[in-house]
Amino acid sequence: MEREGRASWMKYGPVVSLFVVILSFWFRSPQNEVLDDRLDTVLSSLLRAEGKVGVNNVARPKVAVGFGGCVDLIVDGVSLLNKIGLAHTDQPLHHDLIENEVQLAQSFAYFFAPGAAAERFVLNDTFFSELVEASRDLPGNRWAIGGNAPRNSKALTQICWWWVGLQMMDNFPFQSGEHGQFCRRGYKEELFHYVILHADSLGMNEQELPNLLSLLKGSNITVLSDPNPRVATVLDQMREVYRIVNLRSKEDSNTSSAKAKPLTRLHVHTLAFQAMIVTHGSKWKNTMSATAKASLTANRHVCGSDDIDPSKARLIMDDSFSVSQREGSVRIPLQESRPVSCWDEDDYEICVAPVLVCTEVYQTAGGGDNVSAAGLVLQI
Repeated sequence: MEREGRASWMKYGPVVSLFVVILSFWFRSPQNEVLDDRLDTVLSSLLRAEGKVGVNNVARPKVAVGFGGCVDLIVDGVSLLNKIGLAHTDQPLHHDLIENEVQLAQSFAYFFAPGAAAERFVLNDTFFSELVEASRDLPGNRWAIGGNAPRNSKALTQICWWWVGLQMMDNFPFQSGEHGQFCRRGYKEELFHYVILHADSLGMNEQELPNLLSLLKGSNITVLSDPNPRVATVLDQMREVYRIVNLRSKEDSNTSSAKAKPLTRLHVHTLAFQAMIVTHGSKWKNTMSATAKASLTANRHVCGSDDIDPSKARLIMDDSFSVSQREGSVRIPLQESRPVSCWDEDDYEICVAPVLVCTEVYQTAGGGDNVSAAGLVLQI
């Protein structure tokens, strides 16, 4: 489900908007100039951090590609709902599956309001075909390669690499006995045992992190997590995932003939920031530069341009953040000239970088896949 959308204009909307823009430049305040300077400094610093490790100097290993692919038809979500007469609903509601237009409108409203990512399977073939046909007629529609593995592959093959990806098919209605049944939520132990314990790197967004933690702790999965979590909250969740996975990995290696791998890399991407945990002495390199590259890629993908324009971006990460929710935890200020903050804890390093959030959205679908791939580019 695409998160893109634009508000409907009132009769004189364009005229009023243009007038406001003119006034904003005419009466430009010193504070605005300071903010522009700040974004310029953050951008140049992130670019410098990214450029410390040239892609041409990075080894290019052979990587297998697998699991899941499709073709995406990308349209403006609100425009699509307008076209099929479902622009407004007074009842935002979550549905595991989409069978009709009312459920689509309710699910869209449920996730769109907080700006949260969501994918839902359309069970009704006729309704799905109607959506595709309606989308074909919308201005600005475009086709793109879709699915976790192909999107990551495309991002990495631009610099001569290949990728391994696992498409979770969240809520897909597998029938009893079908191959791939372990991907369902009801088979979380199998997923943990056969996939997570054999992966030394995990990448996810702010919705998937708390759900993975819930899975590890045996709790229920949350349908909608905080779409804009604080840095301290995310870091605490990452530490707990790292600890639990590695504890279970050791236990599994002692009791199973198939030796589990320790988790040595964890990357979480949110709208506001990127965060990485990398084990000391592991094969993962250039963590600071990789975090910066992931941050810049978020803007490039959403804005649809390799060149980042500070006038089309803003910082929404706090000016300083606590490294943990624990009382008395250290606070780290955001330094424009050194925006990527890295420090050591226990047996790992943590890096956090702000994202220059794109304000003129071109595309959100596939953003996480491209960001995850970018984070790996400089580390393998």
